[in-house]
Parts: sequence; structure tokens; C-alpha cells
Amino acid sequence: MKSKPFAYIKDKATDWVWSQTPCCKEMTRLLSQECDAPLPWGLRLRMRLHLLCCRWCTRYRNQLHMIHRLLAGLSRHECEHGEEHLSEEAKERIQRALRDL
Repeated sequence: MKSKPFAYIKDKATDWVWSQTPCCKEMTRLLSQECDAPLPWGLRLRMRLHLLCCRWCTRYRNQLHMIHRLLAGLSRHECEHGEEHLSEEAKERIQRALRDL
């Protein structure tokens, strides 16, 4: 059983962490931005603190990084094998179908 002073300190520390870090909804936006461009160091520090406490945001970040790596590999694959283009006939069929909608 936890002692009361330890539980009190843990609760206060948890409250402080959540008050200093972005909420999970904000974290999803920031984690997406992090894939595209570096963020300011203070914000990265607060995000890191949040990630230490929130396993759901950590999982989301890992999934984003995996998707980013897979897409980067896909782009290289297309460059190595050349891009395939639609025939003019296929483009016209698509345009007709879109007009008919």
C-alpha cells in the first residue's frame, strides 16, 4: 500500500505535469507538425514531458513516424522505377465520370 505522503507528492507532480504540457488533442496537431518541421525547443521539451506520462500520445507519435518512414520509402521506390502515367483515354473517362456526378 502506498504511503500517504508519497501519494500526495505523486498527485501534485502529475497535476503539475498536466498543467505545463499541451493537452492530448493539441499533442496530435503538434506531433504532425513535428514530422514536417522542427519545433521550438521549449515546446519540444513540454511535448517530451507529456509523452513521458501519456502512453496514448506516445503510441500516436510512433504510428506517425512509421507512416512518415513508409511514405518516404514509397517516394524513393517511385523515383527508382519511374512514374506510370494514365493514358489519355483513361483521363478522359475519369473526367466524364466526374462531370456526370
